[in-house]
Parts: sequence; structure tokens; C-alpha cells
Amino acid sequence: MNRLLFLVFIFLYLNSPALGQCPLKIGYGSSAAVLPKRHIEQFYLGFETALRSSLTPAELLNNSINIRSDDSYDGAYKIAKKFGEEKFDLIVGFASSHEAILAEKGLIGTQTVLLSAGAATSDLGALSANSKSIAVSMKSIASTIYSYTASRYSKKSGVIILSQNQLYGSKLGQLIVEEDKTNALQKVILDKSGNIPKKDHKTINNAEFIIFSIYPNESEAALKDLKKIGYLKPIIGNTSWSVGEFDMFKHILKDLGNKIILPEIVTNRSVQPEVLVNLKKQGFTATTERLLGYDAGVVVSHLIRSCEKQGNVQPVKIRGCYEGTSMGAICFTDGTAHGTHSKPIQFIER
Repeated sequence: MNRLLFLVFIFLYLNSPALGQCPLKIGYGSSAAVLPKRHIEQFYLGFETALRSSLTPAELLNNSINIRSDDSYDGAYKIAKKFGEEKFDLIVGFASSHEAILAEKGLIGTQTVLLSAGAATSDLGALSANSKSIAVSMKSIASTIYSYTASRYSKKSGVIILSQNQLYGSKLGQLIVEEDKTNALQKVILDKSGNIPKKDHKTINNAEFIIFSIYPNESEAALKDLKKIGYLKPIIGNTSWSVGEFDMFKHILKDLGNKIILPEIVTNRSVQPEVLVNLKKQGFTATTERLLGYDAGVVVSHLIRSCEKQGNVQPVKIRGCYEGTSMGAICFTDGTAHGTHSKPIQFIER
């Protein structure tokens, strides 16, 4: 974090409206209420790398980046509310769906634009047309996961693991179930401890595949239950499973011995070569969080340069296509919160 604080100090100390005609007031917010702090920080490192790679020192100095964090459950709301009250043009970060939804609520009644570095929830944008996310929408993820299973296990019974506790898991699971027009998926709802109820063990054993719709840290107890039950058939995760280096989680997956199939938004095989070079210059490898953060930084860099070119302060709008992201280009249209990517979600067997 020392490097982050140093960067903030340089940006804030040297920033001055006299340096240019259009200094944007930009905030970066995060909360480790859902994702661990060490993973949340990776989004920022990708964001910082994109700024360093895309902008000149003068452009960086002319646009303040104010970084704030609050790891309480409603920390994202409190951070965003404060940014909005201080009339920031744009706030970035808030990478999880939990953070982004709270941040959007905190900005109600303001003109501040929100750009999430990774939220997939389809509820984003319900309160404000100024809310956007780099990530593929949850509805698209749900449709892609269901289509994948339907094409490979068309005549086989499957189970979807649902959560009664978690925003992301309950929403994604609901959307996958809605895709299942034939009601072929059996629903298993975890108990409050995250375990598979004993009454559902037989259903699990009869399944030819299992879909998990919840975060890695919320899946560990259920995965350990599968080991005890003796379930050895394919397990299909969701895009959150390929975010971060969840060491204990990966150990559990390896110990299971099942075929693990993960949908990934970005992979090293699909990333633009220049992005990999830029990350390597900063000493980083290309993880999902860093790449999503990088893409957010690319969009912000375009907004900074567009504002400078106009010669005066204009309301920030995220619309149109932005080149130079890890996937080539990302495009935003009015009426939708999520960007569309030029490359589709890929399924990786592990």
C-alpha cells in the first residue's frame, strides 16, 4: 500500500487547476467487505498501470486521483456518498457487485459518474444512468453458463447450487434458473453455514454436473461436502472463481479430483500483447483483477484526453467504444450499464 499512498500524494500535491483547462476530479474507491483486500488491491494496480501507460506525466498531474477505502459492510456506500457530496466528476473502482450497488446508492442525487472495475450484477444502473461497469453483465454470464451446460449435457440431469445469503450468488443463480425453460436443473439451496443440507445429498449424487453460482469464499463448505458425499462428476463455476489467487479455494478444488470448468472473462490467451507488455514493465502478471482494473484505467484515460481536447469542463459521459483495453475494445451504449467486449467468455477446464 505504500506505493499506492505515494502515488496519491504525488497526484494530490502536484495537481493544480492552473495546469490545464479541464482537470477532472476523479476518485478511486474500494471496500474489502466481500472480496479480500489483497485481491481488491489488484484491481487498482491494473488501473494505475493503464494510466501510466496511456497518459503523459502532465496529463496525470492535471487530473487528481483521490483514493479512499472503507472495509465495513456498507463502506462502499459511505465512500461514494462522500465523493458525491464533494462533487467528483467520476469515481472508479468498487469492483465487486456488492460494492458497486452500494456505491450507486451513495451517489443518488448527484451528477457523479460511477465506473465499476468488475461488477457483473444486472441491477447496476437501475438507480442512475451514470453507473457503468467494465465487466460483462451477470445476465450475459448466466446465459453463457446455461448455454454451455445445455449444449454438453442436453440429456443429463444437473444441479445448481444456490445461496440464501449472498447478493451475487442469489442473483446469478436466479438468472441461470430463468434460462432453464425446461426446468431440468435441480435446485439445492445451501444452509446458513454454507453447507449442503443432508436432504439434498441424494439429489447431488444423481447429478451429472453441478453449477455453482456463488463466490469462491462462499463455496468452500459446500465443496468440502461434495468430497464427503463422494461426488466425482464435473463442477462448473462462475466468473468470480477465476478472479484472484484464492489459495485455500484452489487447494480444495485440486483435492476434489473433479473436472472443474470455469468461465473466464479474460485469459492470457486472449489478452492484447501490448497490455501484457505494459503490465510486465510494472512487474505484474496478467490476472483477471489486474486486467479488469487496466481496462477501467484505459476508459478513464480516454475520458481525460477527451476532456482536455474540448478545452473546457463538460459533464463526464461514458458512451461509445474505447480502444486499447485488454480485450481490444469495450463499447458502452445509453440505457445499459455494462460494456460489451469484442471477445466472448471462454470456458477453461482445470
